[in-house]
Amino acid sequence: MKKLILLLILAITGFGVNAQCSIEVDLSSNGSWGDEITWTLIEDATFTVVLSGGPYGAPGWTDNQSVVGTPPFTFNITSVGGAFCDNSALYTVSVGGTVSVSGTHVPCAAEVFPVVTACAACSPPFALNATGITATSATLGWSASAGAVSYDWEVQPLGVAQGTATTLPSGTGLAVLSVATGALLSSNTSYTFYVRANCGAPSTYASADFITGCTTFVAPFSENFDVALTTPNCWTNTPGGEPWSFAVSGSPGPGYGVANAVDHTTGIGNFAWIDASGAIGVNELISPMIDMSALTTPQVGYWIFSNNTNDLAQNTIELYAWDGAAWVLLNTYGGNFAGWLEVIVPVPGAIPTTTQFRLVQVESTTGSGSAWFNDLLVDDFFVNETPLCPAPAALSLSAVVTLPSTADLSWTSSGVGNTYTVEYRVVGAGAWTAAPGNPYAGTTAQLLGLSTDDFEWQVASECAGPLTSAFSGGTFTTVPFPGTCATAQAIGPGTFIAPGPSMGGGAANLCAGAATNANWYAYTATVTGTAAVESTSGGDTYVEVSDAACGALVCYASNDDGGLGALSLVTFDICAGSTYYIEWTDRWGAIAAIGFDVTETAVCADPST
Repeated sequence: MKKLILLLILAITGFGVNAQCSIEVDLSSNGSWGDEITWTLIEDATFTVVLSGGPYGAPGWTDNQSVVGTPPFTFNITSVGGAFCDNSALYTVSVGGTVSVSGTHVPCAAEVFPVVTACAACSPPFALNATGITATSATLGWSASAGAVSYDWEVQPLGVAQGTATTLPSGTGLAVLSVATGALLSSNTSYTFYVRANCGAPSTYASADFITGCTTFVAPFSENFDVALTTPNCWTNTPGGEPWSFAVSGSPGPGYGVANAVDHTTGIGNFAWIDASGAIGVNELISPMIDMSALTTPQVGYWIFSNNTNDLAQNTIELYAWDGAAWVLLNTYGGNFAGWLEVIVPVPGAIPTTTQFRLVQVESTTGSGSAWFNDLLVDDFFVNETPLCPAPAALSLSAVVTLPSTADLSWTSSGVGNTYTVEYRVVGAGAWTAAPGNPYAGTTAQLLGLSTDDFEWQVASECAGPLTSAFSGGTFTTVPFPGTCATAQAIGPGTFIAPGPSMGGGAANLCAGAATNANWYAYTATVTGTAAVESTSGGDTYVEVSDAACGALVCYASNDDGGLGALSLVTFDICAGSTYYIEWTDRWGAIAAIGFDVTETAVCADPST
């Protein structure tokens, strides 16, 4: 560990009473390794600045600090080295913007030198500050300069030089120490204000930066997160916790069931998300203040993409509103869908007409599976008027779509007495096909006779009036039911959900029993060693493992109740690259679904053989 400590003591000597001015100390590492810095300022009879070193090997550092005083001073610089004394820090001491002394500090040495530069006859103002900041105004202040009879000041956008022509506030020849800018600034914007003293002749300008506050937005309000890959203006993103991230369509960040996701708005924009690969930390994404007074029946909502295809874990998003004293939970959503899903919630009457909303991601508490596989994406947050005939919301697949040519769909009710029209088609196929049960009195529909393909579907409300809502839509994919060896689903090690051996008649009964139906998986080993196949849910399960190829399979291993309770656990030897057929059967009766894990243990070869 490389350490360097510099102690700068500004000892005030008795040279009479003069006006104070700013004393600036600048230090840098002179390009050497190590010694990131922190400052401590102590003001009593002396000014003391302490610089302590950082970890050896870190990048070079620069830093500066200032105090207010009345020169002349005596500066004592002492460095206390540990095992290393090879960092020759550069220093500069300025009085009122004028360099008084500078040089290179000798490592592990004590140096003493005077600072004799006096405060200028007309030194720049110091201790600049901005107070009373609102969305469009601020009060700007500074400390008096010796001999000043008036001050010139101006405001510029951050990064714009003093003196640039602008319509922003400014003033000349004012005998004041603070000024109010008036309602001429833009909300949530960074500015620099410049001020100089006039003492017959003007001083140089001093400057300071400030940021205006946020205005209240008026509903209808929406945020699509497309302006930049950062927290939107006037939103608050998890101070002190795990911040939400922002990603562009197709970016490599989100994984598993939402890998390569595109945004909901345009398919090329941005969305908000939190990486669930580790534990989801304390988080919140808070909207700006929103005025809903122009809305008769306000609603709030957002679009979510949640699609855990690996296991049973289910992370959720909680939506809150601020009631003036505390956050009120409006809705919790957790579910899986192979596309974006709209979540809409009425704003309760007890919520003030001007308020904020908060989104919080919560890690799965199902006790089964891993939150790792369930990244949650959010887009197109909105607060608007509830339509007279609301569209259905929370569209989802209420059953596994790997059943032969079948998809079970569901949505939430849009109102008492409403009926629903459902349509579907192969993605990009053109005309929509009306579902056979139209109009549906309930909130579920089953589509039969589907091909193995990618589908999109939509549902609209039919309300009294008669009124028809806009369509809400989503997507799903049908895949062959793994009911035979020929349709076995290819897998590697991991966590899976079998739809349940309830149909198909594909049981091989190679090891034991007289089963009728089965779910088949073609597992390819990634290591040489042993594999374990264990059911984690499904009741009384039975599993067989075969090798060779379909049509010539041979029983390799099997198990009935080797797991917890009536669950199964079978282990067997494996060779990297070989394929083994896992078969869950209905030997003890039909089972709706079976959760199971496939794990591998590599066996190292004996180096002596």
